[in-house]
Amino acid sequence: MIKAFIMVAAVCSIALALGEEIPRLEATTDISEEAESFLEQGVGSTRGMLFWNISTSSTLPSKIGRDYGCHNLLDGLPETAWVEGEDSLGLGVTITISAPSFGDEEPYGSPESSPYELERLLFLNGYQASPKLWAANARVESLLLIYNERVMAYIVLQNTMEPQEVDLTGLIELVGWRVMPMDDGDELTFELLGAYPGEEYEDTALSEIALLGYVF
Repeated sequence: MIKAFIMVAAVCSIALALGEEIPRLEATTDISEEAESFLEQGVGSTRGMLFWNISTSSTLPSKIGRDYGCHNLLDGLPETAWVEGEDSLGLGVTITISAPSFGDEEPYGSPESSPYELERLLFLNGYQASPKLWAANARVESLLLIYNERVMAYIVLQNTMEPQEVDLTGLIELVGWRVMPMDDGDELTFELLGAYPGEEYEDTALSEIALLGYVF
């Protein structure tokens, strides 16, 4: 069994062109009260995130009784997961989340219609339907975070079933912004750079991504 994680030693050409050093953000299992609240509420929480747009460059085809689509990342259900569909660990595959236009007409089921100021990211790593499935499939080790086509940071996740959170407030201050809004088509893209290999499969899985913040 391969114990070490596999990682792509890649540097984004955009960052090189700008001469910028890409910050490294490490996830922690010491999560915030807002993250705990999201996990308790489950599906439909986090201000109607089910109505946000999500896409990916690769998905494992569905099998009888199991759907591996990227919509599983926003459903608040740990037992569902997105799984990439490449022949190997899926390094280079991307996931993109974009915000709808929060106008006068809020979507059905959305608690509010105001946009976010994004502060933190919550992840449930791997295929969390059971400990056996989690161990059998690969898990995310590292991601490149891109906001509206600007490279922002490397994100490093832990190899655990525990919920884990990434604080973005220091990053926002570092780039000199007041806020990181998510409104009217703003996009977050996550590019898979590294994976912890599974015991049985090379398919990399991720069960949940939650964008946590507040209304402005």
